[in-house]
Amino acid sequence: MSTIESLATKTPLRMPARFLIGENAPILLIIALHGAAVLAVRDWIGYDGLAHPLYFQQWTTLYLVMCPILMIAGILFMIVHRTNDWHERRLLLQQATSANRIATFTSGLVLLMALMLFMGSFTTFKTMMPTLRGGFLYDRAQADWDAWLHFGHEPWTLMQGWLASDWIRQAIEFNYNVVWFLVCFLPLFWIAVSPRASAIRTRYFVCFTLSWIVIGNLLALAWISAGPAFYHHVTGDMERFAGLLAFIAQGEGSAHSAARFQDYLWSTYTRGDMAFGTGISAFPSMHVGLAALNAVFLFDYSRRLGAIAFAYLGLVLASSVYLGWHYAIDGYVSILVVVALHLALKGIEGRSSRIKAS
Repeated sequence: MSTIESLATKTPLRMPARFLIGENAPILLIIALHGAAVLAVRDWIGYDGLAHPLYFQQWTTLYLVMCPILMIAGILFMIVHRTNDWHERRLLLQQATSANRIATFTSGLVLLMALMLFMGSFTTFKTMMPTLRGGFLYDRAQADWDAWLHFGHEPWTLMQGWLASDWIRQAIEFNYNVVWFLVCFLPLFWIAVSPRASAIRTRYFVCFTLSWIVIGNLLALAWISAGPAFYHHVTGDMERFAGLLAFIAQGEGSAHSAARFQDYLWSTYTRGDMAFGTGISAFPSMHVGLAALNAVFLFDYSRRLGAIAFAYLGLVLASSVYLGWHYAIDGYVSILVVVALHLALKGIEGRSSRIKAS
């Protein structure tokens, strides 16, 4: 019997119903507890907004339509180019559509739809934070800490001298708004639905959800700040970041203008509106946090890929300061939190494996 035929006939079957819940249970529990807590806080303060519906169209289009189509196309391409033998092609197709694969795929889609609800809860809480704290309280302190850490220099000034050109700014804006999204959110689909990712799936998504909660909700609430782009609005100091804002404003006409999106965020905040991607929060940085999350997992898999991912993390960190979204310390803290979560979860997983083996 050929290797392909063996794979097609000996793939173990799992009970889909048990598989749907069992492997997703820790993640679904985190999502449920977080969602319940957010709704409780929302009711407690009498907040009207709810962000969950905002994610439905984008999330379902990406993960229920576009990604599955790309996956199916990739499988068919692989089968056609792997062998010219129609019998082997049929066996490969059987393997790709086995009960185990279908169960894994369905389980992954359930998880991704649960994450859609999670993102709605996250954004709902994010938009409530200024109300809960009475505004943005720590911008001046965080900007001062930033300058102290960088030997009396505002970090953005260290880059302006050699990166102050239109094409560099436009490239950084494109990376920060488009490439970052693809790098951080497309892998979610593969990790959720691919059997090859089964060894890291639970740990990755637990780390993913906890990163959003710890970095983007808890620490962000405790030390709430708006960021350099909004510093003049929340402190009344029009001078400190005037040079940075003037530079960013030069790109208002570009397709991925940071200045235009920052104006949009501030206008929705002042009107009390809720829309997709709204909510202002600087410390710590989720942009940097998600890049760090992928970097630490890739480093475990391959030192070479991990080095590339950490280089990209450095680019995202620098870009967050360069475009006025964050103070440098926002990214530093995010990296520390993600690394701590990653190591803690690896330790828990390792101890659990040793207990099961004993």
